[in-house]
Amino acid sequence: MSVKESLTQVEHQIWLLSNVFWWYLLPFTISILAFFGHVTWQASKNWLEALGGGGPLFAFLLAIFYFVDYINQHAVRTQLEPRRQELLALLANLGDESTIENASIV
Repeated sequence: MSVKESLTQVEHQIWLLSNVFWWYLLPFTISILAFFGHVTWQASKNWLEALGGGGPLFAFLLAIFYFVDYINQHAVRTQLEPRRQELLALLANLGDESTIENASIV
């Protein structure tokens, strides 16, 4: 595998982990909130009671999503970004060496 392919894979992994919420969590969360909102609305007597009944679920989902996002961003910062910087430096060094080799041949 070449350095460029590795760099492309690392950058793609960074993009995926940065967008987990928007592409993987948010779509089914809308469905979950709509379902539980409807059930809470049906079981309550008025809109204030319904709003109070749905609050804990919303807070729980918000806490879970914050935790998942924190784990993903921590992985990007501590593992993937340093690897990306190493690959960029390696690619720059390889580019410099190939330029030197081409110049010495001529």
